[in-house]
Amino acid sequence: MKKIFLVTLLAGLLMKGYSQINVLEGKYTTFDNKIVDVYQIVGKYVVLNIGKSVITAEQLNDKITLEKILQRSDDLYAFYKDNLGFEPPGGNPLFGNKANIFWGTAGGGGGLGLVGAKGIEISGFYNIFYNLKYNLNVNRDVIIGYEFGRNFFTFSNKVLFPFDPNKDEKNGGFAEGFANILYLYAFDKIMVNPSQRELNETLLNIRWHLQRFRGYINDDSCTPHNTIAKWEKIGTLDPNRGQDGWNESDPAYTGTAILTGIIETFGKDNLFPKFFTILKDRPSVNTIEDALSNIAYSASFALNKNLLPFFKNVLKFKLNSNTESEIGALPPCESKLIRDESTLWFLSPFEEITLNLKSTNYLTDNCVYQIYIDGVKYSSNTDGKNQLKYSILGKENEKKITCQLLKNGSLIDSYDVLLKKRHNFNLFDFRKEFYAYYLSNAKTKSFFQADKLIMDGLEKDSLCESFIFYNLVFSRDREYKIEGAIRNVSNTYKLGDPLVNGFPTSGLSEFGFYGPIRNGGSNQRIGYDIGKGDTISYYKTYSGVNSNQYIPSDNRKYFMNRIFVKGVGYGQKTELQNFYFYDVTDTDNDGFVDFEDNCPTEPGKYQGCPQIQTSNNQLFNDGFTFYPNPTNDKLRISSAGEGVVLIHDLMGRLLIGKEIDNTYQEIDVSKFISGTYILQFTSKDRNQTAKFIKN
Repeated sequence: MKKIFLVTLLAGLLMKGYSQINVLEGKYTTFDNKIVDVYQIVGKYVVLNIGKSVITAEQLNDKITLEKILQRSDDLYAFYKDNLGFEPPGGNPLFGNKANIFWGTAGGGGGLGLVGAKGIEISGFYNIFYNLKYNLNVNRDVIIGYEFGRNFFTFSNKVLFPFDPNKDEKNGGFAEGFANILYLYAFDKIMVNPSQRELNETLLNIRWHLQRFRGYINDDSCTPHNTIAKWEKIGTLDPNRGQDGWNESDPAYTGTAILTGIIETFGKDNLFPKFFTILKDRPSVNTIEDALSNIAYSASFALNKNLLPFFKNVLKFKLNSNTESEIGALPPCESKLIRDESTLWFLSPFEEITLNLKSTNYLTDNCVYQIYIDGVKYSSNTDGKNQLKYSILGKENEKKITCQLLKNGSLIDSYDVLLKKRHNFNLFDFRKEFYAYYLSNAKTKSFFQADKLIMDGLEKDSLCESFIFYNLVFSRDREYKIEGAIRNVSNTYKLGDPLVNGFPTSGLSEFGFYGPIRNGGSNQRIGYDIGKGDTISYYKTYSGVNSNQYIPSDNRKYFMNRIFVKGVGYGQKTELQNFYFYDVTDTDNDGFVDFEDNCPTEPGKYQGCPQIQTSNNQLFNDGFTFYPNPTNDKLRISSAGEGVVLIHDLMGRLLIGKEIDNTYQEIDVSKFISGTYILQFTSKDRNQTAKFIKN
């Protein structure tokens, strides 16, 4: 850890202050001992040190915006101070040991914070200035909060895993975890204006970390040892509950995800600041179990509840015996379901969705987990484990299911989940998943207005750029298409004016697919030269890709990419509407895309299915009969002997198994999706199969 050494010399010239701030001139000594001329602004908790090379005269005179930067920095520091219950040592001795924030060329690239002591060095002043000047919904200033997290991280000997780099072991990721969760919750508290929260990438990070936590607890094979102590599980493992970090070696689940899940399950206000004050007094660790025990102990005693079932059975923490005994003596925790994603997608008709229901007292509360679909019980068990089949949807594009927790026959908790085909849906129905990229959009206000996405450049005579993203996990061997109606309004281009992205235009807009493998290699670029006050029609266009072009290697089944919308130009304004996503994969090449094909693996013309011989009464050998074929709801069966009837889909998945005797029986297939199915009759002396069609 670098040693703090700061020398600040006041030049003696006090510039006249405007608004509520005074701007001083002085010098700042960087972490690597370079002396830089700076402007200094002193706040309640921080001292801004703005390198003279990174601020213009116009910005320096904008005291209102400088005051916003000071207020934001003070607010971020105050959140750490209030929610951790302490302040790190160090700081600026000439200004009451307040925390230094230096803007210039940061020693660590984008930013650098002294671990366990006050002081950060960051870049990005230009974007931060305009983000706050216009009260935008992008936060280039996340770097301030993140590096403060480094300053306040005094828990390294309490939670970091002992590790050997020669064995590809990791320290658990909890240093990054604490920095991440605290700056995210700080912004969640500070940014109260709805226009600043819409499309806000910073705030969405809480949801993304929670999504990874849900992936971790949904996968019974995951433990802290194979996910955050060693990165044996990498990339997106669960397309509904995970993300890639865009590197082939990025872990599937992280310390940040684990901490976010704990906080969201039991409530930030219930845990902060007790969790941290307790953690500070915990013993130093010698093993992974010690580190996990410190986290479990601190959360349990902050709530004064026995959280052993949660930490041992849900998070799969291995704890030391002393910690188990101490936590076990606390009052029991209330049983409640741990919420899953509100929407779970079928990425193709050939995949199932894992839905493992779990409660805060999982496997110790004698509870029953149930799923209801259309008012009918789909499953009921004591371990909550479920595999949801695509056939659940029947002929529908989506279906709501209800997840329940029962004890002694009484309902004690429930929540709903929407199951949905990932095909032919309006992307703006999920507008809360869109975000303005934090390293772009310096002077652009982006927002939804009714059914439109609008990206409005705020300085009409300067170049304004906007990037909006929507995260999309790609599945191998799929064909994707997005379609939308877009327009760009910008200043009139005149010969000799600066080019935009190399084009002779004053502004252009585009949308498409974007990922690290192709780096936006497939998109639709549309340029317009539009005079002020003119109006134009929307231009309908599309972008299509093969998913394999965006997945890095053959052993990766899933990989996260993005759908992007971009606008750039002088005085530009981009509008987008009717924005739809399609999966246009046609596996059997019969002209019907898989999600609209009743037989996606078998070519045919009958709603994507081959024509088969049908009759009102189809007779097997030895008196086994079934009818009608095709059927809408029930398959009627009679047999001259005992046996078993099995129904499979064309992918070979067993849907129904039923014993029959020599009596007439009915099998309800009304909830099957339309298509062709295999009917198999098995007895001690024969095995026969036939196909039938569900209309």
